[in-house]
Amino acid sequence: LHRLREETSASIDESGRIVTEKILTERHALDELGDLSRSISSMLQKLARYTHYLERMPRMLKHEILNPLNIVATSLEHLEREIPRTEKSQKYLRKSRKGIGRLGSMVQSLTEASNFDEALAPGSEEDFDLHELLDEYLDNYQNTHTLQLFQIELPDHAIPIRGWPYAIEQLLDNLLNNAVDYSDPGTPINVRVVHQKRRGIEISILNEGPPIDEGIRDTLFESMVSSRKESNPERPHLGLGLYIVRLVATHHGGGVSAKNRPDLEGSCFTVTLPLHQSDDTKLTK
Repeated sequence: LHRLREETSASIDESGRIVTEKILTERHALDELGDLSRSISSMLQKLARYTHYLERMPRMLKHEILNPLNIVATSLEHLEREIPRTEKSQKYLRKSRKGIGRLGSMVQSLTEASNFDEALAPGSEEDFDLHELLDEYLDNYQNTHTLQLFQIELPDHAIPIRGWPYAIEQLLDNLLNNAVDYSDPGTPINVRVVHQKRRGIEISILNEGPPIDEGIRDTLFESMVSSRKESNPERPHLGLGLYIVRLVATHHGGGVSAKNRPDLEGSCFTVTLPLHQSDDTKLTK
């Protein structure tokens, strides 16, 4: 029973993905334990097939939705040239274009996570300097968010890491966009990066604003979970941003957590990444 419990627990990882579809413990036994082992294997196989179907659904939806959406957009362009340009007609055309753009953004958001998971394939990683990436990325982010105040603390040395640089940038995008959207006007966003040889790398992003809703804290990094208000109708939020953050962190062998700040009202999101095995070999900046 102990071996069966251990193997069953290990068949699904921390993110809910099925690691193995077959339970080997007592699978050939002719008693109740054998029946239980085979039943668990059958259940895992069914769940794996259903999970695969759900993972393929965003791509199927993208194809099925974009085709008629393109027809509507093209028809709208032709209609715009045919009807008189009155104040009322321009108002309705403008609303129609916004609706088409919103639908397109929603489809793109739905497929982003599944495409990202496929892109982070084992064997496609590369060695890079995380300090150099953070320094350049945060400088560019500040230049495009000139109205937001940032306080950045980076180590003064190279941070060797192995992974996917573009994925780390996507992770930062989602965390910083989340912080910007939830920050009170005029308050700073703190970005702190700590590099410790034994504990690894911690990237913390802190903002001042509304605290994290206790009702969704345990599922904050799950797909399709969001407490975000629709402040920008041009960019619909489907609760995928923080899910992608977790996806990137776990593919790099790390994790992500969120908590309310103890010092003032606001939140702190922390990503932990493991050190490269050859961390003692310093990269030249």
